[in-house]
Amino acid sequence: MRQLRILEVQLRDNDPVSADAPGGIEQMCYTLDKHLGLLGHEMTFLGHEASAVFGRLIPVPREWCDDEELMKQEGRIWQIRSYEDMINGLDLSKYDVAINHNSELCASAFPIPLVTIMHMPPQFFYDPMKYMDLSRKGSYFVSVSRFQAGLYVARGLVPDQIILNGIDMNRSDPVVGKREYLFFIGRIVPEKGAHVAIDLAKQADMPLVIAGAKYEETPERASYFSRVMKQIDGEKIKYVGPVGKKDKIELMRNAAAVVIPTQDVNAIEESFGLAAAEAGWCGTPVIASSNGALPEIVEEGRTGFIRDSLEGMLGALTRLREIDPVACQESAVKRFSAQRMARDYESFLYKIARSVSFP
Repeated sequence: MRQLRILEVQLRDNDPVSADAPGGIEQMCYTLDKHLGLLGHEMTFLGHEASAVFGRLIPVPREWCDDEELMKQEGRIWQIRSYEDMINGLDLSKYDVAINHNSELCASAFPIPLVTIMHMPPQFFYDPMKYMDLSRKGSYFVSVSRFQAGLYVARGLVPDQIILNGIDMNRSDPVVGKREYLFFIGRIVPEKGAHVAIDLAKQADMPLVIAGAKYEETPERASYFSRVMKQIDGEKIKYVGPVGKKDKIELMRNAAAVVIPTQDVNAIEESFGLAAAEAGWCGTPVIASSNGALPEIVEEGRTGFIRDSLEGMLGALTRLREIDPVACQESAVKRFSAQRMARDYESFLYKIARSVSFP
């Protein structure tokens, strides 16, 4: 197979991409760039100017506009157009295919085959039907789970491929003698359910470590973050803020369980469940709700338990010893390795690069 020249485009307003990025989408950008590069492909990454990637970086300045009033009124659309202006300034004939992590970039900006990866549910985006333009020759759509694919199908967007995310982690022996604390990681917003993890820890009389960034961009979310913080005592309930990959993995490896109690708030559901896959890789059981794609990621009785009620989660805590850390890890490594993900994308990219020609 010949080497592909791949242009990878980051989401419009995300944080720097690196091996230790705390955000899940940033991790996926880095992992795909790295492991397609390791397969021998020539990678170019268009993204945040502070990113540290495997391939060549084309930096996009963090701020595009000094007019604060304009940014408040039209900032999202304006930033999208700014990205497109940068892309139009590139010589795209140097690339065989583009991987787009920005669902709101207009497909017509790319005179080469374009694969858009949807990392979030459809309600997160301005107008995916308008911008993706799947009727255009050479425009393709990848979903990261069967559940997420169903959400888009219901809106008239049928994915060309479903490719599960992969984890860029070195395999190490799982910790057999787990410490007696629970671990929650995620944005501190109502739908992620930090309040449920706190209730679970209190009723089980177990310590809880909470990691994640605060999001106070709306009064509702600011109020929620404040309520969660009032329950942090620094002893039984600890908040460590956003954590990088190294600290996250250490906290996961030693936890009795990773708790992912995602709630059906504002109709927002899990498109994948990266923390569940990472916990399995660490050999640590997951206790998760049945929200979104989580039942696809968590194997009942092998890598964790799916429970929606607090009572059910309390019952699952009594069964943690049934999860064999080694078998848990083996299952996750088989299903969610970065190498498997990269090979799946490579196969799809070869297929579309051969089948589409542009004038």
